[in-house]
Amino acid sequence: MAVQDVTIPDTDPDTDGPVPASTDRTTPGARTERRRESVESLVQRSLEPAFGLCVRAFDPIGTSPEWRERARRIVMAATARAAVRSKGRSADDDTVRDLMARVAETSLDELMDHPGSAPPPDDVDLEKLLPDGFPMADMAPGGNLPYVVLQDAVAAARRIDRRVAFVVLAAGVPARGAAVLLGVPEAAVRASLERIAGRLADIHGTSDAADQ
Repeated sequence: MAVQDVTIPDTDPDTDGPVPASTDRTTPGARTERRRESVESLVQRSLEPAFGLCVRAFDPIGTSPEWRERARRIVMAATARAAVRSKGRSADDDTVRDLMARVAETSLDELMDHPGSAPPPDDVDLEKLLPDGFPMADMAPGGNLPYVVLQDAVAAARRIDRRVAFVVLAAGVPARGAAVLLGVPEAAVRASLERIAGRLADIHGTSDAADQ
């Protein structure tokens, strides 16, 4: 993947309307060059890490070209939209975090028809998070959380929970690393995991057992 693969959309990524006219008084040639440099900066800092995040869930052992291609499309689209939002500015840490967060949300949606599952990272004890009586038969071999079960739990969740669900529970990034990647405190990631566990309990009718 390279800069030339990124196609800048003609619509605003947040409104789907036309990109607002620039108030920049520099020449069109200078604006084009600055925009190109902005895209290059974003690609250099974000493209490979974002792709790596996707394939951790989509194709962790490198055996599915179809899912790797889907990951590539997600990352390219997110990079293009981030380039529009940057308005010619060089990529900074906030830009990179925003890109990774959006990739996580889109990737979670794409997991809807993925047959896989993932083990939680070492610093997340899924069995302790889940309530007593949770039907472990719904888990994949090895105690992994199937993506379809995760999808059900966060279908209507708040944005931070959906991002954490993908980064931690699908891609297997440790909670501390997820906090850095998403630009939030680790305590916020832990709180999100608690809410996800609560929704899993509600779905499977085990929340009452957890309260006893």
